[in-house]
Amino acid sequence: MLQSLRWSAFTRLSVSTSAPGQAMLSRTMPARRHLRLSLLVLCTCCLSVASCDDTTPPGTNDSSDQETESQLGFDDHTLPRIDDLDSFQSLAEYGPSSAAAKFVIARFAQPSHDIRWLDSHFYTMHDEWYWFRLVNGESAPGSSTLPVNGLQFDTLPEIVEWAETQETLPLDLRFVGDGRLYSPEFYTLALKKPRLYGVGSLLRVLPLEQRPEMWVFELEYGDAPDYEELVEFFEVIQSSLSPEIANALRWVVRSPVQESLAQYMESGKLPYWDRIVRYAELAVPGQVEVYNEALKAGRLKAIRSGDGGIENTRSGQILLLEDIPDYLPPASGLISAVPQTPLAHINVLARNRGIPNAYLGGLFDDISLEQMYRVEAPVIVRTIAPDSLDIVAMTESEYRSFLDLDSFSQAAVAPVDPNSIPYTYDLAELDAANVDELRPVIGGKASGFLGLLAVEQLVIPEKPMVITVRAFLEHQESLRPYIDAMLANSSFNSRSEIQFLLLEGQGAFLERYTDPAQRAVAEQFLAANPPSSLLGQLVSYGGLVRMIQQKAIAPETLATLDEALRLQFGELALSQGLRFRSSSSVEDIEGFNGAGLYTSNTGFLDPLASPNPNDQKKSIEWAIKKSWSSYWGFEGFNERRLEKIDHLSGAMALLVHARFDDELELSNGVFTFTLFPDAHELQMEMTLNAQFGAESVTNPTPGLGALPEVSIVRLRRTESTARIERIARSNLSPEGQLLLDDAHLLELFESARLVTEAWLLRENAKLPSEQRASTLTLDFEFREMGPGWPARADGTVLPSRIVIKQARTLEPGLRGMPENVLALPFPRDLLARARRVERISCSADSFSLVSAELYTDPGAFPDFGYQQLPFSAFFSLAIERSVLSLSPGHRVVYNHLSYDAEHPGMQEGGPWSLSLSLSPSAAESAGIDLIELGADGRYLLEYQGEQATGTYSCESTLLRSTPEDYLLALLAAKGL
Repeated sequence: MLQSLRWSAFTRLSVSTSAPGQAMLSRTMPARRHLRLSLLVLCTCCLSVASCDDTTPPGTNDSSDQETESQLGFDDHTLPRIDDLDSFQSLAEYGPSSAAAKFVIARFAQPSHDIRWLDSHFYTMHDEWYWFRLVNGESAPGSSTLPVNGLQFDTLPEIVEWAETQETLPLDLRFVGDGRLYSPEFYTLALKKPRLYGVGSLLRVLPLEQRPEMWVFELEYGDAPDYEELVEFFEVIQSSLSPEIANALRWVVRSPVQESLAQYMESGKLPYWDRIVRYAELAVPGQVEVYNEALKAGRLKAIRSGDGGIENTRSGQILLLEDIPDYLPPASGLISAVPQTPLAHINVLARNRGIPNAYLGGLFDDISLEQMYRVEAPVIVRTIAPDSLDIVAMTESEYRSFLDLDSFSQAAVAPVDPNSIPYTYDLAELDAANVDELRPVIGGKASGFLGLLAVEQLVIPEKPMVITVRAFLEHQESLRPYIDAMLANSSFNSRSEIQFLLLEGQGAFLERYTDPAQRAVAEQFLAANPPSSLLGQLVSYGGLVRMIQQKAIAPETLATLDEALRLQFGELALSQGLRFRSSSSVEDIEGFNGAGLYTSNTGFLDPLASPNPNDQKKSIEWAIKKSWSSYWGFEGFNERRLEKIDHLSGAMALLVHARFDDELELSNGVFTFTLFPDAHELQMEMTLNAQFGAESVTNPTPGLGALPEVSIVRLRRTESTARIERIARSNLSPEGQLLLDDAHLLELFESARLVTEAWLLRENAKLPSEQRASTLTLDFEFREMGPGWPARADGTVLPSRIVIKQARTLEPGLRGMPENVLALPFPRDLLARARRVERISCSADSFSLVSAELYTDPGAFPDFGYQQLPFSAFFSLAIERSVLSLSPGHRVVYNHLSYDAEHPGMQEGGPWSLSLSLSPSAAESAGIDLIELGADGRYLLEYQGEQATGTYSCESTLLRSTPEDYLLALLAAKGL
């Protein structure tokens, strides 16, 4: 018997920051990663900020002359005070029920303390304020660290881009996970006593009927202040707030360590003891906030404050959390007992993983829920924004069935013998018809380029070439002992902390994992793997990513690559950068897109020929190795692991063409193009997002508030010309001008049509007629380049034009589909969108009939119309007793190309029925025109006006179901 729990918020609060009517092109794309790790000397004390004996933090020799602001009035995107609600709103990031703004207190506990309120639209992390100032030649108040001279940057992304080109970074800067540029010194100054900085966030908890508006400040989860320090936080923060906010200010406890301090203050009724709140006090019993919509199943795992059990979670568990840590361990879902703030890391991580994430007030006070989590019962969790949460118990048998559906076999790329392939190919010399054989050699991105090259009139980057996987495999070969030891290690395979440590290196680990328990895991691992061991060496060298970047390419290989690049791009000026685009062989394989997991980089045949000093260290070797190394980044590794892809079967190829220079970009954008199924009212549709200049559509500058131009071009079957619908204009375009006029939109529409139709034709050529698809969706990227791109050696200035730079399929895959289902005559585009496939076996007094039917996923695009009424792929009819003119033993089998199928009894939700009208040719050979199996249990056979009737019965056998469909069926059985 199913036990179900449902919550829906009784008060709904919505804060919108989007422009009305703004339509965005949906793209599932993991955050891009940029990796640069510094080589660190391995020591146990490095794994904990407070574990070394040295009690003098760096940068403590304060010098007042270094703290004065630039006389030019340097803008560090902070405010010294919050004088009213408008000031706060200008800085804060808003969530469903709260808003947050970060602060830094410089010269903490000194009379000259200096608080800075950070603009949340400019900064994401506290230390960014610190190094933004120092890199721009400005001192950081509170620190004696000398600023960098001679550099000037307006934004953080500009600094990051510059830093990626540097062999050594200034200050103590290093790159860590998720492409973050990080200053360990800042956090030492902020968390190691005596601290010079105080960091935290001010939260405005928005009012509800059951809870008044509240103003609270929180510290980092790993911060362990003493009483004097907490008083300092109170006094400094209050002094910078308007009286109304200051008088209402409270401190909210985040961690067990902070709870101990709170209890100490309350027991002694020390000053501010009555200004302490717990996150549980911000919760409203029964209130629900959904942060990510999803449907999953797993075993409930309750983690109360101070349990420490978060270190032992695993994939397949639904976590019930009393505290909100700064990282998300392996899990299939997350429900917190307290609201999550808009700046919470765990919120972003859950969304990236696509798992349910919600807050439920009174979570640990629910007796029915306690009965389930005490025994770690399996449950279904469904979250629907903004405030609907279902938790439904499953039987062990149902959960095992779900796990069987949710599992799939390991996938591997076809093996490649490096010695049998060249180092490079001119893509124009390859045939798109051979793409399946070429993909393991040239990778997914270059394979997609073949689809562009197949259309002659298309404008694409000139003379694209590919560096095959050969050079990567040879470069990696000497590192195989380290890689093999890493992949064989049980701790590496079971603990994400160890995975991160070995892949990304110690510096990245220290930034990502701040909790003492997490760092203890690494300390235990290092104790068991000393520097003399392979894995100890891997850590001391800065992780596998760093090792790939530091290892020199074999001289003869580099010379071969250099010669091929100069031959291919000799017509370009040496000042023209070349873009080395990641093209891994595991991208776009069956059922795994892999978009955005790896990085692309720019290199120059002669870096000194670039007029930009930031480019003069971007050699060909540097760009190649940096792009190669991203194959072993933590994010890409874990996406492959979750998809059960053999890591060693894959490799990194590189697609190479002229770089799109920012200063020459007139606009850029992405668009999808869809060929719809024959029965759909639409024949074709293009949805396009464009942005002014080089400002990225997919990764816009944080805080800029950039909104793209959105247009849709549709061709209906009843019309002869496509129609353009303008949805929104770019807010960056000068005077609101259109970025792409009608002529340019129709030009892109026609180009995409040619590519998509040719792509579909190639795919269908591999299939029997009854399995051929009628629909296809491709994802494109383009750049509109001004005159002079690319720069040519002879000085020729090429005209402005729109250049298509990428095409990849967005079709769902068939990986994991049973072979017996793949063999059935279902069109592949339908089968890829199936939520359930059944075999229907019917018996009557004179015949037996078997058919196969399919229901499509309601969330799949495009809609084929088979969500409620099934698609019938084939039928077989066996005559067992003479009927009409048919004799016993007569048997026919026809697929959907030979008949029209209907299900009249199911139109209004009635029982199953089937009506098959055979085509004239099929009817003549079968000796039957019409087969009707009515909803009333009676059949009708007809041939040339002669009829036969009787009764029949059927049974259904499930051949395939998606895990989501199975869970939805269980929910429907409960009436949910």
